[in-house]
Amino acid sequence: MNDTSVAQKRKTASRGRRAKGEQTRLKILEAVLAIVAREGTRGVTHRAVAAQAGVQLSLTTYYFDDIDAMLREAFRHFSQRTRPDAELLWSQIFSYL
Repeated sequence: MNDTSVAQKRKTASRGRRAKGEQTRLKILEAVLAIVAREGTRGVTHRAVAAQAGVQLSLTTYYFDDIDAMLREAFRHFSQRTRPDAELLWSQIFSYL
């Protein structure tokens, strides 16, 4: 095996780990949003988020410094996810005016 193929395999493996990490982070954010919808922000604890997301408790602190950081990122994620729908809705409303 030459150096190029070894380097390529490492790069591919690194991309795979990064993608899995991003999926885990998104699962945590979605779990935060589900808990907030069900119980409000007071229901958001590391244990509750880990249980809702189906991840190890330690991953909630690996990806986020504290509860506030999880809440901030979850709301940012929600607003980015729903923004296209909101823009479409506003454009439809203004088309009637």
